[in-house]
Amino acid sequence: MNMNYKRTVGCALAAVAALVGVLMLSGCGPEAPPCNDQEATSAVRRLALDRFQESLRGAAAKVEDLATFTFDSPRLTAYDDKIKRRSCAVTLSVQFPAEQMRELPGQMERVASIDQLFSGLKPFGSLLGKRDDTVDRLQADWVAFQIWNGGPPSDAPLRQTLEYQIQRDEGAKDYHVRAAVDVNGIGPLLRIVAWVDAAQKANAKKQDEAIRAAAAKQAEIDRLSDSGRWRKVVYISDFSGNDCYNRGKFCFRGRDDLEHDDNVSYETDASKVDAQKMKIWGDRYRSRQPICLVNIQKTSDPNVFTFYGWSSFTNDKGELIDCLPGAEKTDWDATVAKGQQQAGQEAAASPAVTPAPAPPSSPTAVASGTPSVPPTVPSNLTSVIQRYEPCGGEAMCLYTARGNKVVMNVAVLGEAGIAMLDRSIKSREPLCLKEVSKDGGEYSAEGIASRC
Repeated sequence: MNMNYKRTVGCALAAVAALVGVLMLSGCGPEAPPCNDQEATSAVRRLALDRFQESLRGAAAKVEDLATFTFDSPRLTAYDDKIKRRSCAVTLSVQFPAEQMRELPGQMERVASIDQLFSGLKPFGSLLGKRDDTVDRLQADWVAFQIWNGGPPSDAPLRQTLEYQIQRDEGAKDYHVRAAVDVNGIGPLLRIVAWVDAAQKANAKKQDEAIRAAAAKQAEIDRLSDSGRWRKVVYISDFSGNDCYNRGKFCFRGRDDLEHDDNVSYETDASKVDAQKMKIWGDRYRSRQPICLVNIQKTSDPNVFTFYGWSSFTNDKGELIDCLPGAEKTDWDATVAKGQQQAGQEAAASPAVTPAPAPPSSPTAVASGTPSVPPTVPSNLTSVIQRYEPCGGEAMCLYTARGNKVVMNVAVLGEAGIAMLDRSIKSREPLCLKEVSKDGGEYSAEGIASRC
């Protein structure tokens, strides 16, 4: 492909240029400038670089950033006196970084491995989606370059001859420089190097972003840990690790959400999770529901954290109350003490169960089954409600801090009663369950109030 570079030199300009050099004087003479004319060789350089830049096919890299281009030994190959045209040649040398050329064959082998991997997965093409043709183009460029070069690149510069012409425009003082630049040999290697360079820069950027993100995450962990009020919702992955039993610790591995597997270990004193409370943990684990950890602290091991307390209280939206925004401002020990006090009040106010009568001596009566327990006398009960849910028909089941289930009629509760339950669960203030009775193994209530 021929590309033109036009130089205009007037006699007036030449007169001024004579003061600084002889280059411009040739513009006013009848002859075309010689092959080694500085402006002529600069024009050839620009034409060649532009052509190689075009061969990158839109890549962001600049060819002069990928390799060093030198143009040596400009020489005359022919001269046409009739049209005042000089035919010239120059040796182009392209020097790539030596270390990069040594690494390139190995990099291209990895590209070939990717190509083989995709070829083996062709039966699953519909699952993989449309494949980018980058690998195919890199492979084709690698083959084309090696055919031109006679093998892989070495530390030595690549050389080729560029031919160009310098011709005076008829009846004018202007000259044209025309150069034919063949990019079919060095061009493919430039494209490969441009791709490798872009991939390395993208990888370096990604690593830098990962380092900055990790540093920011660690800074946030340090801040939260130092605050002494760090609370966090954690999903339980498994119960294991760190010789916990022998150290008197309760341990588990957990993650921030179910979408990622970035597990870390959490531990606390074993006394905080007894056999009864372990049932809660097991239920949360099996149902893939999170738990709220309170006052988390980092340790010397970045993958191990301690926690002071925990909670599974949820509101009507299923949110862990003690990990809601602002909950960390409350004093955890005071919250626990308040809950224990309310649980004690609930136990003291629980209606007594009338003992079951002794089974009759009649064999017929014994064969009929265990005698039923008569219902208790209704009484009011102060209780801390953890949660509530519909439990069939018009029934609403309320679950207390002591683990009891109390059934109420939805119509009796109404919207006002539901709102009262929500406020009570959020604040952990006890409610008055009115006319509570126990029939068999089930409690029921006829209403609720803010106090008994």
